[in-house]
Amino acid sequence: MLTGNLDLGCRFHPGGQLIENFQSGDRICRECGLIIGGRAIDVGSELRTVSTGRVPRDASRLDEAENPRSSASVDRILADAFNRVSPIADRDLHGKQMLKYRSKDAIATASLYVACRQENIPRTFKEMCEGAQKSKKEIGRCYKLILRVLNIWVTPITAVDFMPGLCTKLKIPSEIQNAATEIASNAVDKDLVPGLCPITVTAAAIYIASQASSIKRTQKEIAKKAGIVVPTLDRAYKLMNPSAEGIVSPEF
Repeated sequence: MLTGNLDLGCRFHPGGQLIENFQSGDRICRECGLIIGGRAIDVGSELRTVSTGRVPRDASRLDEAENPRSSASVDRILADAFNRVSPIADRDLHGKQMLKYRSKDAIATASLYVACRQENIPRTFKEMCEGAQKSKKEIGRCYKLILRVLNIWVTPITAVDFMPGLCTKLKIPSEIQNAATEIASNAVDKDLVPGLCPITVTAAAIYIASQASSIKRTQKEIAKKAGIVVPTLDRAYKLMNPSAEGIVSPEF
């Protein structure tokens, strides 16, 4: 993870320090937790440490690379944003009648989920649940109640929304990402994957695109980065693959 003053800044804190998370491809304002729309892509193994500015030896080696789970890079960003959202949610939402008896942590987590959706930087319920240690059901209920209480509407999340972040995690080049984006969009338009979660469709589209290219990614690799299980990805793949000629661009 690298911090610094970047050209693409927070609209609320111009010139403020941003956190770059190469695992998720996001930039986050350290002052308010706003997720900036620009995507940060790790272009190599020269990861600088925050405290010393030192460039370690080849950090792409497995034994030296930053482990996102052990270093909790993603969790730390969500936790920091959660800590900033919590007092606001407690002040503005917890006293509302419909939310009065709900967990404060669940309300704050659901609020953060809404904010991510509004900023078009989607996060899965699973990511939010892991960070807050709350059940998907509990956060889901608070999410729906918050929309009702505040009378707000968020754009429905799509498979395409998850594509940049997941491709960044898998180190997928732009040409394959573009092909996977078209595959996911076509699969949804043709109603090939009814009822499946968007992130599952995203993962299956990336798998199909990668198998048609020289840069292969296994179902296991993709499922792990997407936060789903292999059978779920395989089910989506089997629904989409028979129609591959109709959803994969002829130019790819």
